[in-house]
Amino acid sequence: MKRDWYDFKAINGSIEGARANFEVLCESIFRRRYKDLSVQIIRADPGDEGIDIIIGDLYDNPTIIQCKFFIENIDESQREQIRKSFNRAINSEKYKLKRWYLCVPTTLSFKEYEWWCKWKAKQTEQYHLNENEIDLINGNKLIDLLKEYNLYNEYFDVENSLIIKENNEMLKNISKNVNVPNIERIFKETELKLKEIIRDSIIFVYHGYYRYAFKLLEKYNCCVISGSPGVGKTITAGELSLEYIRKGYNFIYLFGDFNDLINLYNPNQKQVIFIDDFLGFVSLDRNLSEKDLNEIRLIISNIIKNKNTKIIFTTREYILNQATIEYELTNRFFKFTKKCTLEFTEYHIDEKAEILYNHLLNSKRPVRALIAHSNTRGIVPYSPPMCFPCIAYTKTAIYATFSTGSLCCT
Repeated sequence: MKRDWYDFKAINGSIEGARANFEVLCESIFRRRYKDLSVQIIRADPGDEGIDIIIGDLYDNPTIIQCKFFIENIDESQREQIRKSFNRAINSEKYKLKRWYLCVPTTLSFKEYEWWCKWKAKQTEQYHLNENEIDLINGNKLIDLLKEYNLYNEYFDVENSLIIKENNEMLKNISKNVNVPNIERIFKETELKLKEIIRDSIIFVYHGYYRYAFKLLEKYNCCVISGSPGVGKTITAGELSLEYIRKGYNFIYLFGDFNDLINLYNPNQKQVIFIDDFLGFVSLDRNLSEKDLNEIRLIISNIIKNKNTKIIFTTREYILNQATIEYELTNRFFKFTKKCTLEFTEYHIDEKAEILYNHLLNSKRPVRALIAHSNTRGIVPYSPPMCFPCIAYTKTAIYATFSTGSLCCT
């Protein structure tokens, strides 16, 4: 379905939210378009000198972008705003502009376009400008640029954007009912992790470990994912979380801190809780009280019996082994979870090929560098995440090169 700027307004919740994010969207486009130049949003404090976005150095004839979130008509009120913005920029004593662009989400009617052409011609003559030094970028052109620079889904993925928005609203409601000292940090980390999970979903391969982990969650409501660094623990845990988020579960992301779990767990709500690197906290923090430990054990035992909650832990394999051997604290905790533990070892060759294919298809890194990295690691790593198309490779070719036991790039 083709999305339009009314969807953009709905995603951002209000005209004010859409106006602010429209500037961010335009900055993202121009950052991609002018990779070798500085591209900056200018915050009004109290004035912005006629600048929403500046390209280049302030004192070296910069290009100025003015972003006006005019979603419907460009009548006299909107025209006056355009005139004032241009006049501030062209007459500024702080800089001398090189070009001036107006970005709007709408398309112009004939009368609006006629006004624009006459106004542009007048300014060009008055200020002795070249014809291309004032330009208009309308909503259709902006969408074309978003797609060209692989930014469209980031701003117009309505389904996923609404998931993020609804999850944020859920977290705000939680904060009204519980006293969590780091709640703002948890909100931010949860939002960032959810965006990362959605972004990485495009390269994810539904491998055998994922399917087994999903069965564990369906049966026990709890899963511990362990493995070596870079093998795909975090992206797999994220994709499992996304599966339940799309089924209406609220998402909470915690990085290794069980004290927050005590405060945020609610057996009466559908929750999927992702605790990343949990043994980095449990095995090394000797200050966890007996009371807290017993409460955590009670929560885990309750989760195993409660279909409303799914909890996913990740941990590095060597920390899991060390903690299981050395720390009685962890052994007591694992009484509830060892039957839910999944250890990553090796992907099937077909899965490796598909993972590499997805990375090649969606990566900005040079193919030679990516393949060299895969060969040196001995596996096709899921990290770092790579998200933008650069090359078209066939799956058949990738499978064929894997079957020979090595990859090469000439």
